[in-house]
Amino acid sequence: MRPSLVLPFLASCALPPPPAPPQPTPTFALDDTYATRVSDLRTTLGRAGIALRTAGIDRVFASVDCAHPTELQAFGGCVRCELLGEHTPIDGAVLEATTRAFAVYPTEVLVASRLDHVAICSDIVYARAGVPQHPAGTVDLRGRGMLISVAYFANRQYSPGAGFTVDDIAHHELFHILEHEHMRAEMLDDPEWRVHNPVGFEYALAANDEPVRPGFVNAYAMTAAVEDRATVFEYLMAHPDELCALARTDELLRTKIAIIWRRVARIVGADVLRRRARCVDWVNREA
Repeated sequence: MRPSLVLPFLASCALPPPPAPPQPTPTFALDDTYATRVSDLRTTLGRAGIALRTAGIDRVFASVDCAHPTELQAFGGCVRCELLGEHTPIDGAVLEATTRAFAVYPTEVLVASRLDHVAICSDIVYARAGVPQHPAGTVDLRGRGMLISVAYFANRQYSPGAGFTVDDIAHHELFHILEHEHMRAEMLDDPEWRVHNPVGFEYALAANDEPVRPGFVNAYAMTAAVEDRATVFEYLMAHPDELCALARTDELLRTKIAIIWRRVARIVGADVLRRRARCVDWVNREA
């Protein structure tokens, strides 16, 4: 597949299910609550030299492609976000959860990702085929950046046990960065991965509305190979027990897990994977 057809998928990551009905929750006040939580996240990222972008002098952040358009521009290369600020109506637990998501990675893993910055956004906007979209997360590949939107958690109490969490976004997007930096050949063309899909299966954006087929953790994984791989990694890191339960009776999925495990372990070692997904015993015996 041509790069110009693959890379756009990386600028359009998973849109979660509709949020729960809004619940009253206080906006951050101008006290140390917001500042402390932002400081904790900045410290966690800073140990690996990763910058944190929130509202300050700049209220809006734009990806590299916005200032320097490329042939990918028509596919949504330019991504903009309104940066999180003191008055963004989110539960402080969202920032705490973001900090915990990055804290599970040893410093050397974050350094190996080559991630340069993380932008926490009250909303992310990019245009695909001229239609504005608002993904929950995305990556700025040329700028080695990650953007996380808190829009889906606004105006309600944050629940880390909900069906969609900030952990999902952080781990999913980190894999995109890892793959772009260390697994470029597989990102562009991955015959090893394709052979473990159901016979006759073809990735398609419309698959997001179809029943989940064997070999996939959810419908979004069926939209593109890059999203399929990132979703397996997301589940390894954020929902290992659920992933293991699915894989027990799904040989195709077990094989995909083993592929992701092997590729990530080759870059950063297997320890972080073993700590998060101890239930994946069929991988542990091989790794």
